[in-house]
Formats: sequence, C-alpha cells, structure tokens
Amino acid sequence: MRGRGRALAAACSTVALALAGFGAQTVVLSGSASAADSLDRYVSAANGKDSNDGTAGHPWATIAHAAAQDLPAGTTVHVADGTYTDPVENDNDGTASAYITFTADNPGGVLIDLSGDDNPDDFPFENEGDYVRITGFEVTAPYAKQGIHLSGDYDVVDHNDVHDIRRHVDDCDSSSAANGDALGDDSNTVGNSFIANIAHDVGPDGQCEYAHGIYPSGTGDVMQNNIAYDNSGSGLRFNNNPVGATISNNLTFHNRQHGISISGDGDDDDPSSGFVITNNIIVDNGRSGIYVRADADSDDNEYGHNLFHGNAQDDFSNSDKDDWTPENADDELDEDPGLVDYASDGSGDYHLTADSPCVNAGTDEGAPDTDFDGVKRPQGDGRDIGPYEYVSDGGSGGGSGGDGGDSVTAGFEDGTTQNWSGYYGSASPVVTTDVAYEGTHALRFNLSSSGHSAVGTSTNLGAVTAGSTVTYHVYAAQSGTTVTPFVRDKSYTATMAGSVALTQGQWTTITWTVPSVSSVGAIGLDASSGTGTVAIDALTWPTS
Repeated sequence: MRGRGRALAAACSTVALALAGFGAQTVVLSGSASAADSLDRYVSAANGKDSNDGTAGHPWATIAHAAAQDLPAGTTVHVADGTYTDPVENDNDGTASAYITFTADNPGGVLIDLSGDDNPDDFPFENEGDYVRITGFEVTAPYAKQGIHLSGDYDVVDHNDVHDIRRHVDDCDSSSAANGDALGDDSNTVGNSFIANIAHDVGPDGQCEYAHGIYPSGTGDVMQNNIAYDNSGSGLRFNNNPVGATISNNLTFHNRQHGISISGDGDDDDPSSGFVITNNIIVDNGRSGIYVRADADSDDNEYGHNLFHGNAQDDFSNSDKDDWTPENADDELDEDPGLVDYASDGSGDYHLTADSPCVNAGTDEGAPDTDFDGVKRPQGDGRDIGPYEYVSDGGSGGGSGGDGGDSVTAGFEDGTTQNWSGYYGSASPVVTTDVAYEGTHALRFNLSSSGHSAVGTSTNLGAVTAGSTVTYHVYAAQSGTTVTPFVRDKSYTATMAGSVALTQGQWTTITWTVPSVSSVGAIGLDASSGTGTVAIDALTWPTS
C-alpha cells in the first residue's frame, strides 16, 4: 500500500474567481512564498537531527523524539519518507476540536520497523494521550506484542498497514507468552476509532488463539473499513467487557481462527452488550465467521447484512450453544462476495464487481459515510457491504464525498475533517453546520493574530500534477480576509498562488491551476493573519 510521489517543478498559476452574486473574473497570479509554521512539526530520517527545532527547515530525525516533546493541542507531526527504528511513545493530549496528529505525509512511504528489537514490550507506537490521530504508517515488529497500542481516549488510528507482529512466539498455550495484535487499546479506554487499517500476519504460522489482527477492548470503540487477514487468531477481536462497540464494513479473511470474535469479562450473567456488527465480508477463515462467547451474548447486540463465504465452521457460533444464530441477525448473506480478484495472501484486489451481491445490500446501522478509499457512501440505491463502495465506472472511487473515478471532493457531510488538518498557525479545523456551500457541513478554521494559518491534506493526491485544477469554495465570516492556495512538496517547501480577497459573508469559488513543484506532498489553503474564521467546502481535485 505504498503511496506514489508525483514529479512536479516551478512557478505560475491561474485563479478563476467567481464571487457569489457578482459573476466571474479571471486573475493571473504568479510567484511563490514560504509558509511559516507554528503548530506543525517535521521529522525526516534522511535530513533531520534530533537536536533541531522540528520546524520545516530544521526537521527532527526520529518520530520518537517528536513524540517526547511537549506538543500542544492541534499540533501535526509530519513524517517524511524513510525507515524509523525507535519505538514511539506519546503522552501528549489533544482536545476534541484540536487533535494531535502524527501523519506520514506520503501514506505508505514511512516504515516504523522494530525488526531488530527483541523486547516484546517495545511497541512500535504506544500512545497514552487523548484525542490523538495516527495515520498513514507502515508498521512491523516481529517480536513486539502490539504494533499500535492506545491507552488514551477518543483516539483515531486510520490508514495504517500493520503486519508481522508477534511472529516469534514460544508457547501458544499461554496468553501471557503469546498475546499479540496489530492494533488495539486498553479495556478502560473510551471512544477510540480504528478506521481503514490493514492488519495482517500477526502471530506464528500456525493457529494461535491469542494473536489477532485488530483487538480493541474499550467502551464505544469503532472498527470500520478495515482489512484483516492471515492472522494466527481472529481477524477482528473484542474482549474484556466492551460496551457499545461498532464493527462495520470490514473485510476479514483467511485468518486461522474466526473472522470476528467477541467476548466479555467472564460473567455470563452480565454479558458485554451493545455490539453493532453489520456490513462485514467474512470469508475463508479457519473456524467460524462470527464467534460470540457466552459472556458477550446479549439481547442488545445487533447483527445484520454480513456476508459469509467459505469459512471452515458455521457462519455464527456460540461458546454455550449448538447450531446457533442470533435472533436479531437480519439479512445475512451466504455466497461468494464477488470481489474483483480475491487472493488469500492479501495480494488481490478486494473492490466489488458490478454483479457482487454486496452492492446496495448493506444497512445504514453502524455504517461509515465513506469507504476505505474515501468514496462517499452510498453510491447506488443503498450502502454496500465491505470496506469498498462499488463505483459504477469500475474505478476504485474518489475521495471523501466524491463521485469516484476522476476526482475527489471533500464535502465534510460525514461530520469528519476528511483528512484535512491544520498545517500551521492556530488553524484547529473543525466541522461546522453554521455555514455550508453544499449540503449542511463545511470545514471551519481559525485565523491567527500572530501570523498566517493554513489547512491542507496529503491524501488522495495521485493525479495532482502540474496543470491540474483544484477548486476551493471559501467563506469569510469577517471583512479583510485574504486566502492563498498552495501546493507543498515533500521537502516542506510551499509554492503559493497570489492572494485572493474574500467578501464578508459570501462564498468565493477559487479554481487554481496547479504549478510545477518537486514531488507534491500536500495541497491546501493559507489564510492571512487576523481574527475570526474561514470556512471551506466542496473542495475538488483530480485523482486519475
């Protein structure tokens, strides 16, 4: 799942400016500028030193050093391509409106590799902070018990590829000796989300009931759009009396035990409850599709619209009942899922074909509003089953809120920031319903009285090359605000268009022709210093 860099280089851009109620005009802008940074920090294995200050021009060398600093809420730690071999421990907290984010600026291009560390208690990424996001990393640690572990609340772990964890196990009969997972959290945590991750090859080659793909235990945790395969235990596992967990639109296949397994804390009379298990594709697993231990068999659990195929045992199984199917299991399917190219070793293409029984067969209950690729759900008459939403042109889809194929649109209608984050200044972007260009949601960010502020994204940039156009819809709540589109290369140098003055209380449409820069790393929007807020909505750029 490696990201692809794009070669770009140089200088001039055109902005077509359409002011609401005033027709349209075209303004030719040129030149570039370097953006100041405040809450952004940078890490580069190739060019950094831990004695540096972590700014764009003086990055740190290790993620571990970055995490050990006092990072204020709203900080984004940008990690450049490379291999990082030190375990990362973060205990900094964000807030609900200003997450601390650790991001691989080129998703898949950053490897955290602890292959040379034989201490099972050294985790590649240990997060103790609340409101922290970890996104875009490849992680491996064959001796470690866990790949990414959370002991904080309301954290988000998304779009990571975590594999070959706990491969060296001496005794699979002992939970203390064999316990392992790619991603997970503690049982006393609340509200963590595991979204669009890949978890595979956890545990030894044989069956081992203590080594699983994704293994959360917290109250109200969410697992959506994940892919788990070739794990010694179950692909997706919940334990330790979690309450109100959601497991939806995942693909779990070729695991040596169950596709999905849930259990409580051993009290059959007071079982774990509130599970929502919907829209999952569960195929080719060594035991049951969904296994429910008696201490998690609650009447409050909801099952529905899951597809089972080729599992060695029953679709459903219960530790205390024979031939069991939950009474509240609705519209389950038992047939081939109709994937483009199923391969049990993870090398296939797991998008849906046009005639897949998963198309339009899902339920809204527990389902995310976008898929693994960021495609808006639903694309047809209903939501699809599995991590990918079928796109009628046969492509893998566009991004957040997009129609798929040729472009991606960030519309923020799912209530998330859709991979747009604060790039410098005190931007602290949040989704708002106070104003919107389309629909009911937009992304709002703060101006900074001490300097510029900006938001941007480093995801879904496959076709943003020189000559591409990016469309922004921008709204200023106050007068005197100017904004500037930018593209940033992977050396953290931003090439800016000219400034565009916004009209207070009106939406401005900016269509920008992307200039040439070296190896595009992000696109975004810079705002002038001042007080107040700026909103953006319906942002569109090409993806193929």
